[in-house]
Amino acid sequence: MSYDLLALQQVLEASVLSLSCAERYQMNNIYSFGQWLLHARQAFNTARESGNLIFWSNNFVDWLEERCRIKKSKAYDYMNFTKRFAAYPKVLKCRLSFDWFRINGRRSCCCINCIYQG
Repeated sequence: MSYDLLALQQVLEASVLSLSCAERYQMNNIYSFGQWLLHARQAFNTARESGNLIFWSNNFVDWLEERCRIKKSKAYDYMNFTKRFAAYPKVLKCRLSFDWFRINGRRSCCCINCIYQG
């Protein structure tokens, strides 16, 4: 499924405001935001490859920071969380903080993978 980059920009701007409140501690909100970021990255790359993108940089996170006011580090963290835990939906109900998953994500993903396969 493809998305319009301008429409995604509006969704991301609204989502940043929501995540800046208490909702940022809910894993399902962070996961959903990460999915939107991944869709936007795909739309950005498609627009760039087709020559329809007018932006000073070819880097997606530069576009996020300038157009959507999302810090690069946060964007990477949210996209990595979403990619890493997409196969484990029960993680979204976990009461651990997002920072815990950001710091321990790779190790916890390996542990969860062993539990699911074992």
